[in-house]
Amino acid sequence: MIAGLATRQRWVAAALGLAAVLATGWWAWQGREVRLVAAPGGRVQCVSYAPSSGRDETLVNVGVVVSPERIERDLTLLAERFDCVRTYSQSNGLDEVPRIARGLGLKVLMGVWISRDPAVNEREIESATRISERDRDVIRGIVVGNEVMLRGEATPEVLAGYIRRVRTATGLPVTYADVWEFWRRYRAALVEEVDFITIHILPYWEDRPVPVESAVAHVRDIYALMQKEFPGRTLLIGETGWPSAGRQRQGAIPSRVNQARFIREFLAFTSEAQVPYSVIEAFDQPWKRRQEGAVGGYWGLYTNEREVKFSLVDAVVEEPRWPWALGMGLLVSVGFLLSTVLSGVKLRLLAATIVGLGGYVTGCVLASEAKTAWAASRNRTEFVIAIVWSVLALATAWLFVRNLAASADRNREPLRGWRVLRFIWLFSATVVALLLAMDSRYRDFPIALFLAPVGSMVLALLATRERLGLGLEERIMAAWLLVAAGIIAVQEGFLNGSALVWCALLAVFSLSVLLPRRGAGTA
Repeated sequence: MIAGLATRQRWVAAALGLAAVLATGWWAWQGREVRLVAAPGGRVQCVSYAPSSGRDETLVNVGVVVSPERIERDLTLLAERFDCVRTYSQSNGLDEVPRIARGLGLKVLMGVWISRDPAVNEREIESATRISERDRDVIRGIVVGNEVMLRGEATPEVLAGYIRRVRTATGLPVTYADVWEFWRRYRAALVEEVDFITIHILPYWEDRPVPVESAVAHVRDIYALMQKEFPGRTLLIGETGWPSAGRQRQGAIPSRVNQARFIREFLAFTSEAQVPYSVIEAFDQPWKRRQEGAVGGYWGLYTNEREVKFSLVDAVVEEPRWPWALGMGLLVSVGFLLSTVLSGVKLRLLAATIVGLGGYVTGCVLASEAKTAWAASRNRTEFVIAIVWSVLALATAWLFVRNLAASADRNREPLRGWRVLRFIWLFSATVVALLLAMDSRYRDFPIALFLAPVGSMVLALLATRERLGLGLEERIMAAWLLVAAGIIAVQEGFLNGSALVWCALLAVFSLSVLLPRRGAGTA
């Protein structure tokens, strides 16, 4: 038995060595320089602008008023790259944007927010009328309503009435903005009320998400289709862009490099085809994560701290700070070694190798989890919860390598203290899999969080002949994970690499629990 145990431990050490190489390679890949097509001229026609700042600040509350000083700082920064800004409402201090833009040489597509609340709509229209008298020289047009039909917050007839009122009161060009499909659906009621048509084309959010490799071609094709649908009318692409973080949807992968690729290829297309546009958006809006999941907060060309994400001409790096992840791996490795020694285990070469490699891999994986938690957590409470679960994952991985090292030292089977941890992670995976199977559109795949503990438990089972007794609840949860893996894979499509990795993780976890093993006893 001792010889067999030693052999299995060598296999575990080899598996951890391979995992360490893969983890290092993955982070190095994140730090590579990617060459992309340069944006012609290095400038952008127009960009959506909302002045929220900070991870928790939201502009949904009409009581929030952003100071003119902050707006001026934002617009001063944007004037370095953009010729125009698009706003969405008159609330929150945004009625000051045209006045401030004039001094910076910027033009404005001024927004009038239309909702289901008539009182709010009246205030928006009154403000737009007043501002258009004062600042009409910098206003390119007025966007009366944004995706009102998509949200179902007014009938086409009511919306058309608002558009007519603003057009008559201001004498400025007026438009309405919505997803391109909704313009086709409501053309009869709206097309004669506007001076130009503003369409939104967001390849990531299409019912059939478009990979970034084909995204600009998709925008080009939709624009051509709408030109045929509305011959002789001016078409403005009012929103298009790509997220830099969030969940993958089929083949559409959010990332900083993909965002840069889309924007730069889109600018090349519009420059050649002479297409008017406004990209979304100037700054990340983390508060949108409450509505759209993590991905909703990361469409900005700048972070919400006002740091530019990428150059319009130079090479782009996905994660410039990637060495810190390897440093975290080394730190956790040292921590695992010291804590194992302090627990009374004598670290011979094989045991030290297992503990050190296990710590390094765990640290590299949890570095990814930390990055994900920061991007996805909608408030401090959620971030603290993510940290607590990360600590539990860290403890699970340490217990695995510590027990395995102890078994190498004392020639005994390593399964000790797993029963409670196995139940916790089975239950957690069951809940997450249920949520993803029932409503996955705005939920992320917590791969990094589960990878270390699930991998530890699977390797622990491979390293021993022992088998922990299974309760009925655990059998049911493990069986559900296998079913959920199939459901999620079908729902997400087989182009979604993140979904497939998550489903594989569920399946391996489930099978490691359910499948009988030769020579297994009970514990």
